[in-house]
Amino acid sequence: MYTKNMFLESCHELGISLSEDLSVELINQAYNKLLTNHSNAILKGIKPSFKMQDKLQARDYLLDKIKPKK
Repeated sequence: MYTKNMFLESCHELGISLSEDLSVELINQAYNKLLTNHSNAILKGIKPSFKMQDKLQARDYLLDKIKPKK
């Protein structure tokens, strides 16, 4: 049994290098790039190779983690 590291997994899902400083802009750019690829595949009649729900979950997780705590 292993514990899934959501931070690492989320970075991987969005194709973000761990050496990059996370920002709202960087996370959204990575997500939007994947969204564009997904949409283009559908328009071409190709089944996308990933689920956008997984990418959305990764984006939301990372955005939540970088928000300053009040």
